[in-house]
Amino acid sequence: MANDGIEMKHEDKFYDRVLGPGWIYKQSETENRNSLLGEKISEKLFIPGKEKLLVQELKSLIDQAKNQICLASFLISDMGIVDALLKASDRGVDIYLLTASEAKLASEPAEDNEFEKKTMEEHKVLLNRLVGKVLVRTAQHLHTKFIIIDPKGEKPLGFILTSNLTTEALIRNPEIGVRISGNDVKDLFQQFSTGFWNESERELLEAGKLSVVSDNMKGFVPESFASTRICYTTNKMKTIQENIVKLIKDSQGEIWVSAFGFQQDNKVMEALVSAAKNGRKLTVLARPRPHVRSRDALLDIVQHGGKVYGLEWLHAKCIITSVNGKYAAIVMTANIEDRGMETGFETGIILDSDEAENLKMLMESWVQLSQYSLFNKIKVGDVEGRVMLWDGEKLVEKSIEPVYEKNLGTLQAKKGKNIETVKPKNFPLPQDSTKLYHVHRYLWKALPAQEKAPVQNN
Repeated sequence: MANDGIEMKHEDKFYDRVLGPGWIYKQSETENRNSLLGEKISEKLFIPGKEKLLVQELKSLIDQAKNQICLASFLISDMGIVDALLKASDRGVDIYLLTASEAKLASEPAEDNEFEKKTMEEHKVLLNRLVGKVLVRTAQHLHTKFIIIDPKGEKPLGFILTSNLTTEALIRNPEIGVRISGNDVKDLFQQFSTGFWNESERELLEAGKLSVVSDNMKGFVPESFASTRICYTTNKMKTIQENIVKLIKDSQGEIWVSAFGFQQDNKVMEALVSAAKNGRKLTVLARPRPHVRSRDALLDIVQHGGKVYGLEWLHAKCIITSVNGKYAAIVMTANIEDRGMETGFETGIILDSDEAENLKMLMESWVQLSQYSLFNKIKVGDVEGRVMLWDGEKLVEKSIEPVYEKNLGTLQAKKGKNIETVKPKNFPLPQDSTKLYHVHRYLWKALPAQEKAPVQNN
């Protein structure tokens, strides 16, 4: 009855509200983000994981060295790897290390950072432990990662890695390690030699002090060289980019790509976007992160029909497709950016068709494990659950839920007004900024106007 009041309701609907680009959460998280295939994908392909198979392989490789070890890593902070190097030095093995300069580490923008401050400090401490045991040289542009042993011996062996030699990267991150031998090691030794003698800038001869490298040896080591399977980015060579662009243009069918960083207008990105425009199925794996330049490049792919999946901690770099009915792939240390493809010091390897197929299976498992999908334009009504949205240069996590409901209590009609016109002065918005809603629903009870009590005659 009206005298008892009426239950009232008002709804504001936001189904069509556009939130802009962002990552939509697509499945439950899993502890094993690295692979559904285990840590040993094949005899030549390994990935990080809790069982530490890749770490064991690298330490075993170092333990097998008889005469020489050459390694390169943007960072090195894994204690087990360092201990294995020191033991190798004690048994008379010559060891040479190329790593990033302190100036480069310090200048790396926060949004580009692939490592924590703690890891950088560990890197510096462990480098000092190597003084007198390992000849360490640094360069601003160095980003490659590999270990090779006995490149001039009868049994040259090695690994090319997408990961730095840090504990976190070798256990936590989705990365790729490729076992190499024979001529591949010898070809990679050519790159290491030009990096060490021609392109390095400083060397660590005493703890905590980097000295300028002498020019005496520069020019004695070739700066350009050919290889059947190893490709490079150096001051004189850009064969990683050349081989990837050629692979995309020569291939047919689906293309799979994984990288940490992406950049618009890079030659590789241009080839990928062109392939998507021409109807090729393009699947890209990336790490969800705030970096606006990477975001814009990835959105170009989405806009032209490609699928982009976000896998937490992803750092692997590779491309897979098929040529004349056979799988073809390249694993590289370079991101899909000019810094890495046009400049820098990077390494790649062209896989044979069997290993390329194994790598495709790994990519498929990573897509299954990926937590997010990237969209150009997210509407509130299209999502129920978690999203990550850009707020300027920040990536902010929010939850989209069906209904926000607020009970406003009882409201009384003014004298002479119909009870059905009773409404609040305003509808308060939700206070929790981490949540968005399809519908804002407000409830209240409308009461009739109070009537004056009748005058009593005595």
